[in-house]
Amino acid sequence: MKFTAQCFRKSAFISLVFLGVTCAAHAQFTLTGTFYIQNFDSLGTANESVGLPSSWSVTDNASLSSLGTLVSSVGRNTWADTAGGARNVASSTGHTGSESTSNQHTFTNRALGYRQGSSVGDPGAAFVFHANTTGLGNFSLSFDFMTLDVETRSTTFSVQVSINGTNWTTLTTVADSSSFGSQSVSASSITPAIDNQSSVYFRIAALSASSGSGSRDTIAIDNFQLNYSAIPELANTVLLTCLATVMGCVAMRRRR
Repeated sequence: MKFTAQCFRKSAFISLVFLGVTCAAHAQFTLTGTFYIQNFDSLGTANESVGLPSSWSVTDNASLSSLGTLVSSVGRNTWADTAGGARNVASSTGHTGSESTSNQHTFTNRALGYRQGSSVGDPGAAFVFHANTTGLGNFSLSFDFMTLDVETRSTTFSVQVSINGTNWTTLTTVADSSSFGSQSVSASSITPAIDNQSSVYFRIAALSASSGSGSRDTIAIDNFQLNYSAIPELANTVLLTCLATVMGCVAMRRRR
């Protein structure tokens, strides 16, 4: 029976390879189940720089062919603070925009924000999620896009996917609003090119310079969600591989 046990271990190993099990050293998040959601509440309300959720980053200097310069941590900030760059801010949900700065710091519903400036992020600001989609397909996404400090300039952000970080497919676009609050953004039937991949980038990026004059808005994203399903063909491949491995082990054992 020792040989048979080894065969089953080998079969299990092959199955894991097909299912895309990754080691902890990989930067991307391995998706499981049928959905993934990130609400950024883990950023917290402490007055300190904190790391972003697993496999999330903000980038400066993003372009059509580049992820840009990765920012892996953010500090707590207020909606109207004029300093440029990434920030941890209170979500707009349930608020009017008139809340005091001290109150904003206490709101536990957080969002991942950015304030473009003349020397940072305009263009090039981007929110990036890096995922492993092995065994999964039929992707759709949705998120809340928030305008948290309304100013006179306007920026259009592209919602994109890529399997290599250099060639991007634009799914939809969204622009900051002329009023405080949140817009729901979604994209369904995402290109099959991201199905069953060990590395997929999702990003919301400002690839063109803002329009107008004066100051730039503070924007943020929240409640980012991916929906997907297992690829039946891959599941069948795994089962057939397991069966073939077991049958081969049995045949070898009989010959012994």
